[in-house]
Amino acid sequence: MRTTAERVRFNSFYTMVAAAETIWCAGLWWVLVHDSMVGFWFLVSVALWVVMTAMVLIFWSVLAYLWWWEVEEWRFNKTWRQP
Repeated sequence: MRTTAERVRFNSFYTMVAAAETIWCAGLWWVLVHDSMVGFWFLVSVALWVVMTAMVLIFWSVLAYLWWWEVEEWRFNKTWRQP
């Protein structure tokens, strides 16, 4: 069972992915129909945006996991003190 915050985060991520795919398809259509460099550079910029967004999400996810790991280790050591 997911909390409300998890559901919102999950839904907003897939909304962002769907928006990126829509923009990508619009750029691809522009390239195919108009055969211009405008659409090509538009696709490149969208691809870079998607890659950078993924890198930021991965970075913050790793930081959150490391923080969680430290908190759990601290709780474990506090609970199970060894002589």
